[in-house]
Amino acid sequence: MSNDTALIIEPDFSGHRWRYAEWAANAYMEAGYRCVIVTEPRNASHSLVKKIQSQSGGHLDIELIAPPEHKGRSVAYARFHRSFKHFFDTASRNHRVALVVVPYVDYFLLALPFLRSPFGKTP
Repeated sequence: MSNDTALIIEPDFSGHRWRYAEWAANAYMEAGYRCVIVTEPRNASHSLVKKIQSQSGGHLDIELIAPPEHKGRSVAYARFHRSFKHFFDTASRNHRVALVVVPYVDYFLLALPFLRSPFGKTP
């Protein structure tokens, strides 16, 4: 499991959401996974991002990935679904992703029956 990565995707570090990403990372690291938290570049100055960057290496890393450009009008759930697929596709190029954690799944929960998982067959 030491090469397996738990990918934790939380684009918005406002309010309490960053805590859920941190707690998930701690739990999965304790279970033996390497963890990567994916968030948007607008969170680069957040204290959690700075903390992870200063500890570089080890079992926890952070990736700042810009969301895709959304053209036209669409339902928010569909836009988030596309964004999370983009985050996953981009981060999984550099990591062997064993599982994906979305601490605040309300972003695209209602789109799942129609659009399926944005993470393909990855649990």
